[in-house]
Amino acid sequence: MKPFLVWLFLTASSSLIVAQELNNNFQTPVTSWSSDTSKLFLSIDNLNFIKNDEYFGELTSGITYIGTFLQPKLEYRVHKNIIISGGIHLLKYSGLDQFTQVLPVFSIDYLPYQDVSFTLGSIKSGANHRMLEPLYAFENHLINNVENGAQLRISKPKLFLDVWLNWEKFIFKTSMTQESILGGITAQYQLNKTGSFQTWLIDLQTIFAHKGGQFHTEKDVLQTINNSAAGLKWRKKNADNTNQLSIAQYYLTFADPSPIPQYPYLMGYGLLSEVSYRYRNMFLQLAYWNGTYFISALGNTLFESVSDKSDFVQPYQQMLTAKIAYQKTLYKDIKLEARFEPYYDLTQRQFEFSYGLYIMFNTNFFLMNTSGRNKIR
Repeated sequence: MKPFLVWLFLTASSSLIVAQELNNNFQTPVTSWSSDTSKLFLSIDNLNFIKNDEYFGELTSGITYIGTFLQPKLEYRVHKNIIISGGIHLLKYSGLDQFTQVLPVFSIDYLPYQDVSFTLGSIKSGANHRMLEPLYAFENHLINNVENGAQLRISKPKLFLDVWLNWEKFIFKTSMTQESILGGITAQYQLNKTGSFQTWLIDLQTIFAHKGGQFHTEKDVLQTINNSAAGLKWRKKNADNTNQLSIAQYYLTFADPSPIPQYPYLMGYGLLSEVSYRYRNMFLQLAYWNGTYFISALGNTLFESVSDKSDFVQPYQQMLTAKIAYQKTLYKDIKLEARFEPYYDLTQRQFEFSYGLYIMFNTNFFLMNTSGRNKIR
């Protein structure tokens, strides 16, 4: 019965006639060369969110995220290929009197070539990594949006590349905690020529999470988790780009090379099949997941073989998922998005779902021109 349901699910999906990704509204374009040199700008990045996860199965518990984050920054464009920026990140949950996060953000962006940026300091995080849900859960964009380290981003007509390192936890010799490091690579390459109504893309992703350091105590356990994905995607769109279809197939892996493994499995894998359709403001994605001994450091627990709340394990998993989204630009740089995301675990016969509402405001305000102000008299 299960193979028949999977076949019926994918066949019905493929009859739709997405190139544009679901999380595009939450992504920041790769910085390009600009003629606005010696100018000072105020950058505002604001996201207001409600995300309610109604999860009742054995793998994880549901939670409701409701709040806002605001990240105002001053951006000084020293040269066409050098930008210095600094500000603050504020995260506030509704129902709490205090801020949950008050974090400084500072970065220097160097653009050696057009559409190529190298960043030291606060990097483009969350949905900007363009990773699959089993590898990197969407919630990271809401609650762990500040990442600091180094990042290389390339955005060309046929290539997107994101190589990043997030030094999550720094330690001194006297520190009583472990250092924590996250890093990953996303590489998407278009095989055929640009401008085609049909395209083929290769999508490669890898992410690792490490806890350790040279100053750890005997009680601390060194741990390294790696997840990777390799996929092939076909896209089709109409002439005015209002109607888009994509079909993708991914192979995902899990590996735990830690000296003393903390999970019941050392290696695992999974297959993810996706069919996506966009018509104007509406987005629909249907997917089938088949996982074996799969564990992820930062992914959605619903795709894993171990529970994050008990000793429950599920070595083999089959799941149907869907994502339904309405996306609309309200006014210039203000966007709205509503989502409904159901999950049906075929192994446990368990239905889970999540829904969310998001309003985001992202823009730059020109403040002043500093050219000529610092000349030696």
